[in-house]
Amino acid sequence: MRIIENSQSGVSVSYHHEFGQADKRGVVKLCMGFECTEAGAILPLKNDAAKANLARALAGIDGIVSMGIQVYNHAWRTDAIGECVNCKRHVTLSGFTNTCDCGADYNMSGQLLAPRSQWGEETGETLSDILSI
Repeated sequence: MRIIENSQSGVSVSYHHEFGQADKRGVVKLCMGFECTEAGAILPLKNDAAKANLARALAGIDGIVSMGIQVYNHAWRTDAIGECVNCKRHVTLSGFTNTCDCGADYNMSGQLLAPRSQWGEETGETLSDILSI
């Protein structure tokens, strides 16, 4: 298999200015948050309801208080994509076994696997063991 697009992974960071409201026991619980810069500047809002909520939060209406800026780290990964050696279709390499529409199976690295009829021969596994049926 020829790899067309390599797998990628990384971490992105986002910041949210969060606001809370006290419950009946006086415990402040998160009620809304707005994406912002690291310094706390709120990013542009896309709809009127969000703008109204931000105005309420900043004014402290209904006992809404700032909970500060929270930092969120987001781990992400994209799957590799390869070209099938049999039919040239694109195969997304997302799992332990990745099957092309033509029936060819590949591992996560893009290596062509033996036909399923041969799976488990050396280990005594049955097809139902391998496929967890």
